[in-house]
Amino acid sequence: MSRALATLDRHLDALRWRDRIPLILTLALLVATLGVWLDQFFGGLVHYRRIEGIMSNIAPSGPPPFLLASVTPDRTGLPFVVWFSNGDGDTDHDVRIWVSRGPVANPAELVTVEIRPDVRVVDGKLSAREMALLRQWLAPNLPVLVRYWDGDIESSENAIAAMRPVKRRPPSQSHSARPTASMSPHS
Repeated sequence: MSRALATLDRHLDALRWRDRIPLILTLALLVATLGVWLDQFFGGLVHYRRIEGIMSNIAPSGPPPFLLASVTPDRTGLPFVVWFSNGDGDTDHDVRIWVSRGPVANPAELVTVEIRPDVRVVDGKLSAREMALLRQWLAPNLPVLVRYWDGDIESSENAIAAMRPVKRRPPSQSHSARPTASMSPHS
């Protein structure tokens, strides 16, 4: 290796400065190309680790929002949006979902809920009423979420299609209309 560098050094000494520029540019292009090839060969590990580190500072308890699928209140019957993902390579924890009060998955506002083995809030806060509604929705939908997490359901669209909304209770009978006497002058 040192012999090759010594030879290169002798050739560079023989070249004038303006003659060195194309050689320097060629070497820079070779180094950049080698970097791209190494990055492709190693599957972008360096780039992925850098992004993973940044995302862990933003959303330490969940995947990046672009990896989440959402089920909106009109599909769930819940007063919030439920977000879910597959367990693709995530061995740190069991099945989780995320809850947001709005349609955007803002990492700082997501509530992380572990749904297996027990339903419990891991990060964030849900009221007792919200937790009761979530448990009611999870009762029929837990198997779907687990199958999606495990990769048995391949697309989020298929998982959402298999989910069932919370059954809404009919309004209280205490406010029902009672027949009233007619006040017309012709009675």
